Amino acid sequence: MSRLLVIGFIWLGCTVAWSILGSSLTIRSADTSSARSEEVHGLWGGPLHQQPVQGSYTVESVQEETKTVQREGEQPVMTTVARRVLTSEARNFRLRVTTDFSDVDFPLNSVSPSEHAVNVDGWSGEWSFESLITSSPMGIQMPEKLNPGPLAARITFFAPVSLLFFFFVISMLAITSERELHPMHYFLLGCAFFAFHLLFAYSVDHLALTWSFILSAVVSMLLVITYVRHFVGWRFALEKVAPVQLIYLVLFSASFFWKGFTGLAITIGAILTLFAVMQLTGGLDWTETFAKRTYPRKWAGSSAQTREVS
Repeated sequence: MSRLLVIGFIWLGCTVAWSILGSSLTIRSADTSSARSEEVHGLWGGPLHQQPVQGSYTVESVQEETKTVQREGEQPVMTTVARRVLTSEARNFRLRVTTDFSDVDFPLNSVSPSEHAVNVDGWSGEWSFESLITSSPMGIQMPEKLNPGPLAARITFFAPVSLLFFFFVISMLAITSERELHPMHYFLLGCAFFAFHLLFAYSVDHLALTWSFILSAVVSMLLVITYVRHFVGWRFALEKVAPVQLIYLVLFSASFFWKGFTGLAITIGAILTLFAVMQLTGGLDWTETFAKRTYPRKWAGSSAQTREVS
């Protein structure tokens, strides 16, 4: 139990470090954006806002309705009253938009196109109405490039979840493989995870977003693999530790590139992790497992001698 508490304290320490890094990234992004905006405004002037072409259509119609009118001292009579009504209406309306990109979105509270399709050249859509009465806009939203600063901050703030998954799965693999990991091993593995986010946060200013992510992932995985091979051997490091880190660090962080699908990807990953761990440990006698510990005399190599302590 004391060992679990130490590992939990290590995880909390890493969480604090990531919180500090994420906060610094948020502040740095805001300061950089403000400074660059002033430089651009000084060179090119303030932002220009151009409104789209707008048109209005007004149709005057006469509506007749029947009312009962009763004058004082007379019998009630039925009479027809004509009332003029002004309505905004467009007839035989056609609007067709063609783009050279397929990542198209629509503004909030706008009118959806009657038909649209994605083709090899991009996207095309058409708004077609025989009669249209609306005050809602029609149009599309242009795709925006990912902003590296906020993206790096989001990945950093969610890093403790990634490390928690990694510690959990690695500990289960160590138990089922009858290998012992010291809390210092977990501490240094956490540092290797932190190295990924630290390198990504500061290399993204100088490299393309994709290349910065790849470089950070490769460096972190090399740190972990070349470290754990000293006490679990190359085979365990490559066959078990490396795939786990690839899933819970690299793919977990890459899910933040998929706008709108990050939460779903993490949820599916968590469910699959639970399923895999349940199948992996289903045959364990947990009473016996926690009643004794195995300390290897030699960390590397499958033929290492061990001694058991109850």
